[in-house]
Amino acid sequence: MQKNGFTQRIVKEIKNANPMLVGVELGQLCLDRGYSVVEVAEVLGVSRQTVYNWMIGRNKPRLKYEQQVRELIVKLRSLTDA
Repeated sequence: MQKNGFTQRIVKEIKNANPMLVGVELGQLCLDRGYSVVEVAEVLGVSRQTVYNWMIGRNKPRLKYEQQVRELIVKLRSLTDA
């Protein structure tokens, strides 16, 4: 069963990944707050597979995207904390 595009395997990988990585932080936020990988990929202009790889800690966002990911994290938190 999938929740917002996350399979159970991906959910487990995100939860077990290093939370200090910015992509993993984004993944955990999306899981907790109900944002989909598709939404994140569209906003950042990257593929879903790229987002998955960031979220499970397989890859880190290139410098070009790292700042955008950090800004998205802040924006998503502010939308749900308000």
